[in-house]
Amino acid sequence: MKRVKLIEGRDFLLSGIPADTVDINSSIIKWFFDNKENEIFVVKDPNQTNPQGYMFYIELYRDDVKIYQFSPNYVYDWELEKFFKVYD
Repeated sequence: MKRVKLIEGRDFLLSGIPADTVDINSSIIKWFFDNKENEIFVVKDPNQTNPQGYMFYIELYRDDVKIYQFSPNYVYDWELEKFFKVYD
């Protein structure tokens, strides 16, 4: 589990050509914007390994119980390296 921040939103969006991928990238950007008040984390997707996929999530507390809310879309390793900052 590592904290992550989107640093190249415009370039990430434009990297998604054709249009269906632009829509996916747009929804990831919106999810980051909607959750800007929360720390966002990234983990490897165990079901997408070649190329490696990564899942984003936030931690929330409801009635003193920690829950994880995942982004509906994931990114590949090259996208994570190029458009996001991952903190140790």
